[in-house]
Amino acid sequence: ETTPAEIVMEEATPKKEQNREYNIYTSEDRRRYFYFIYEKLMKPKQAEIAANVNYDTARKWKKAYQDDPEKKVPVKKTNLTS
Repeated sequence: ETTPAEIVMEEATPKKEQNREYNIYTSEDRRRYFYFIYEKLMKPKQAEIAANVNYDTARKWKKAYQDDPEKKVPVKKTNLTS
């Protein structure tokens, strides 16, 4: 068994940097997606391609709309701190 005095500490390896680029969607992008879904009666996959929106993002928008249709088009959730 090793004693604490015998343990050699080494520097931890630096964490890998996350170089992710996130898409920034405007309210117009959201409206365009819902236009294709509800006015043009496209399937979600077709509407997502036509509106140039990520599939998972579009799926979240549609779910938010179905959960509360009174709110109309879902708006971006931001962390407003000042």
